[in-house]
Amino acid sequence: MLQYRQLIGKSLEEAVVILEEQKIPYDVLRTQGKKDKELLKEPYVVAVRETNKIQIIVSNFLTTIDR
Repeated sequence: MLQYRQLIGKSLEEAVVILEEQKIPYDVLRTQGKKDKELLKEPYVVAVRETNKIQIIVSNFLTTIDR
């Protein structure tokens, strides 16, 4: 089972390799929002789907969005 925290600080390429090796479905979402630039080192987040929530993993930031 993937420990999502191990994705924090990884580049997009590194995170994708880990997710694909473990056959975990994910989406790469790009952003160019003004506020996002203050939070993100890179203009993307990797969204990993779970049963009742979505984990959003980015460079040095992790938040859970409940459905």
